[in-house]
Amino acid sequence: MNFLTFLFTLLLVASPVLALNLRLRTATGPSAETVSFSICSTCKSATSVIKSVITGSTATTAISFLVRTLCRLGYTTDICEIIDASYFQPMFAHMMSRFLQPNVTCARLGLCPQPSLVVDSDEDFARRVLAKKPPPVSVAKSSGSGKKLRFVVFTDIHVDYKYLEGANTECSGVLCCRKDSEGSFFGSSGKKSGKWGSLASCDIPLRTLQSFLNFTTERLRPDFFVWLGDNRDSDTFEVDKENHTKAAETITQTLVGSGYDSAGKVYPAIGNHEGLPCDQFDLRTGKHQWVLDSFTQMWSPWLNTESQRTLRTTGSYSQLHPGTSLRIISLFPIVSDTINAFIWENATNPWGVLTWLEAQLAYSEEHNESALILNHFPSNSYFMNKHWGFRYKTLIDR
Repeated sequence: MNFLTFLFTLLLVASPVLALNLRLRTATGPSAETVSFSICSTCKSATSVIKSVITGSTATTAISFLVRTLCRLGYTTDICEIIDASYFQPMFAHMMSRFLQPNVTCARLGLCPQPSLVVDSDEDFARRVLAKKPPPVSVAKSSGSGKKLRFVVFTDIHVDYKYLEGANTECSGVLCCRKDSEGSFFGSSGKKSGKWGSLASCDIPLRTLQSFLNFTTERLRPDFFVWLGDNRDSDTFEVDKENHTKAAETITQTLVGSGYDSAGKVYPAIGNHEGLPCDQFDLRTGKHQWVLDSFTQMWSPWLNTESQRTLRTTGSYSQLHPGTSLRIISLFPIVSDTINAFIWENATNPWGVLTWLEAQLAYSEEHNESALILNHFPSNSYFMNKHWGFRYKTLIDR
């Protein structure tokens, strides 16, 4: 495919696998009695020097230059600068941080004794969770006397405010069907974009979103909406805060203005494109906190005080649907996003979201509730970290 795919593949294969292996498994190796202290010390010193050289400013600058040079074979200079600064550099830094740990690296080379690692394997997790699994419960067929709920689910709207009817559907840019969409490197069929959208490398125009919302709110009138995120256009290299939340604001205002303006009317979830840049999010430093703050404020008509608090701090929330025993649990997908470099140090349970989910499901079970879990990523998505996905499915199985 393209250079970005190659870049992601290179980093994804190396860093998460190494990080997880180092965290989850205690490999066999020579004991402290059989390893020469001097050899071990020399290895650690050498590894530290290598790490400082590779991550130093001179080497980093050279690597960035190489990345941008290769990138320009398929993308513009501006896009390549974003790829380097927003994707490659943080991924490279986290990969080096995990791979070049002197005590772990030298132990894996057989030159030092094995360090004391916290063993928290997927198998141990599954045994613990499933040990408490109750026997299956027979559910009688509904007599029709219970309350029935009708709801509409929509996701990946990807509205492009720059969409232009009659523009090129094939172009050399990331996104076509725009005024500045020039011809493709491989030629063009001459096909132009339609009024409502095009089956091409294009997103939908605003009018298509508005038509959908008008139809569902006026004609279908569901009890509530389930909204699973990814609202902005697919031009992931456009780093613009205003554009980042514009589509979500349009959807929110339309739904609120159509009478879906209180708790239990809309259950939104954040998508991976809500990261800025796409798929990248760090909850620890507060660098991306403005994203969660924006959505918490925007969605406040639909969420209670506790849901707003957890959405602002973890990107997730749990809320009981009014007048029912149905609990809605919305998960933050970027904590399981394989591409998110900020979770690589703890890819099995970043920021404790799985622990929180387990507690929410246990509470629902104890209080005879049903649970509807909202997640932008399906459990078999190639975007979802396989270890997080395994534990997530284990909790569902339980």
